[in-house]
Amino acid sequence: MRGKFIVFEGPDGSGKTTQLRLLAERLASEGTAAATEREPTGSALGTLVREVLSGRRVCAPQTLALLFSADRSEHIRDMERLLGEGKHVLCDRYVFSSIAYQGLDLPTEWVAEINRPNTERLMPDAVVYIDLDERDCMEHITRGRDAVEEIFETREKIKRVRENYEYAFSRLSPERLFRIDGARTPEEVARDIYACVRPLISEG
Repeated sequence: MRGKFIVFEGPDGSGKTTQLRLLAERLASEGTAAATEREPTGSALGTLVREVLSGRRVCAPQTLALLFSADRSEHIRDMERLLGEGKHVLCDRYVFSSIAYQGLDLPTEWVAEINRPNTERLMPDAVVYIDLDERDCMEHITRGRDAVEEIFETREKIKRVRENYEYAFSRLSPERLFRIDGARTPEEVARDIYACVRPLISEG
């Protein structure tokens, strides 16, 4: 029986990584194991992407978008294997993030097109989109991180990212998209995510 592929999306600071972890922990407590994945990955390609995002390495926007797509192509092979083994996969970011973020410097249509082979291979069963306005996102980033600021973490860029996400989601069947209000306590957000995802996983 094939597992379910569930993607977590949202602007930086929205809390999506925390919510993915909370869902995985709750599912595990019920005896439902789920693999947790992220993009960029920890591979050589993904590490190169992270160096660009942190500002330690510089490249053209087109190069970064292509690196993301290449890293994703390799990642899909691993996720397909897990799904084929019947394991559920919770992934922190996917194609929609590329459209939202690389679309800041490039035409969103072009970013979507270079990722089309990826989406033709693997589309999520559900996308959990945690929406939070740019002011609150920046507050979370400033308060919660000691890491080096990434190149996309400014208030104006997060505003534009949220707009680009709407274009990205226009390529997704509406019934697969779960919009979650992130302007609440982590417990409240986690409760709503669980209510959306649990029936999907129970379908088998």
